[in-house]
Amino acid sequence: RIIVDAIRNSSAGSDGITLSSDGKVAFPNTSTGKILQVVQTHYSDRASNTTASGAEWAPSQLNCSITPSATSSKVLITAKVGIGFNVNTRRVFMKVFRDSTQIALADADGSNGSITRASSSVDIRYDDVVEDIFFQYLDSPNTTSSTTYSFRFTHSQTADGIIYLNRHSSRLNRVQDAHLSSNVTLQEVAA
Repeated sequence: RIIVDAIRNSSAGSDGITLSSDGKVAFPNTSTGKILQVVQTHYSDRASNTTASGAEWAPSQLNCSITPSATSSKVLITAKVGIGFNVNTRRVFMKVFRDSTQIALADADGSNGSITRASSSVDIRYDDVVEDIFFQYLDSPNTTSSTTYSFRFTHSQTADGIIYLNRHSSRLNRVQDAHLSSNVTLQEVAA
């Protein structure tokens, strides 16, 4: 009761939030955090690529572009990508790029320079499964120009491997198998 009375008798704080004598809270008029626009890429077909050890595959089917309305805007990236691989017990790593700049990558480790610095990964336990890689990141592109977000994939196989998008390596016609779809959503967030 004492705290409520003290708040009721006070003026607006430095954050602009006020409490009137009848107990109503008033927040300042701000657009920070509002979603200004949403764009999405949805890919429901299937693709694959034979990728050498240490090489990257950049399927353009997942590219998604947005033109921020202000340089202060953030871009919330959300992705779900269906991935398969032709060799059991291997990992597929996903790297995320804003135009030509890799973003949301792990820090470098000075003693292990050959470690893949990725944004996300999935462990493919069997070659007849397709798994989802999930990704979410709030980016600060600092531009009002069209910006393209893209994804590149590499794997842990020490030889060539086939990375599959939206399916696994076997094309069996069984009820226990599935094809997936992938999507990338970009949301401009006012900052």
